[in-house]
Amino acid sequence: MNRKEAFDYLTSEIAVAYRPRRMPWEHDQDSPDVQRQVLVRWVDTISQYSRRQVEDAFSALMRHQPNSVPTLNETTAQLRRVAEADRPHRMMSSEVLPPQTGFCIAYEAYCAELARQGRSADETVFTKKFNAMFGV
Repeated sequence: MNRKEAFDYLTSEIAVAYRPRRMPWEHDQDSPDVQRQVLVRWVDTISQYSRRQVEDAFSALMRHQPNSVPTLNETTAQLRRVAEADRPHRMMSSEVLPPQTGFCIAYEAYCAELARQGRSADETVFTKKFNAMFGV
């Protein structure tokens, strides 16, 4: 989502959805300059994400807090959750897994490889090989 789309989305769809409540950048006590600065921060934050991610995040926020306008921190956290859910899960080399999880991953890979070869998996054989390999 580009900056113009983010601005339009915030000032039209989101502002209308939360009416008559004021949005965080519309507070009476703030000067117009402060309101503009706050709105620019919101636009900068939201423009980092795709339109679908922004819509999903605000949809979840409205569902969970229908009577209160979200703060920038709440919105940012929800956007990160949506973006993280979209990210393909990959194992990082720096991640440390418990042995049970490593065993399960290895067994699934073993079963997939044998299925690719047209053979059936034998858990007893796999367990013996796994234990011998890792000195268990």
